[in-house]
Parts: sequence; structure tokens; C-alpha cells
Amino acid sequence: MRETCEYCGAEYTHGGGANIICFCPQCGKRNRIECEYGYGPVVPCTIYCGDSAVAEIGADYILRSSRCGLRIPLKGRRKDLAAYTEAEEILTPYLTENGY
Repeated sequence: MRETCEYCGAEYTHGGGANIICFCPQCGKRNRIECEYGYGPVVPCTIYCGDSAVAEIGADYILRSSRCGLRIPLKGRRKDLAAYTEAEEILTPYLTENGY
């Protein structure tokens, strides 16, 4: 899918799916969240930085990223999107500081 970053204006493509979070590969900020909230489970969720899948929230609500060296249990659960917000807060510094 094509995306234009609302923060820096960069154009990029990213993967798709039922549950995804997309970050801009240029500035590292989140631009898109798509999920089945209200229709089904919000996990597993693939997290993209541009075309690259950089992390995943598993069905066990653990944020895993071999690229960032992370394996962190999340407190948020299915009733809301707290797990997505929590994952975003954890990943943003890695993506903005390391130029992923």
C-alpha cells in the first residue's frame, strides 16, 4: 500500500493485513493503524517501517522485534487498543533514533 507521511511528507509503501501499524521509514513516526477492533482480535499485529516488518504483537500480547532486540510483554489487551499505543511508545524511539 502507498502512504504519504503526515509528518515529513515522504512517500513510501508498506505491507498490509487485518491488524497493522505503519511507521514512516524517513522520520520514524506512526502514520497508520488498521485493526479488527470490534470485529475480532486485534492480535497478532504486524508492525511495519516502510516495506519492512520490524516487529509483531503476538497473540500472547508480547511485542517482539529481532531488529530492535525487543521481547516485551504488553499490559494492554483486546478490550481496547492499549497494546497498540504501548507498542508505539516503545518502538518510536528505536525507529526515530536508529533510522529504520
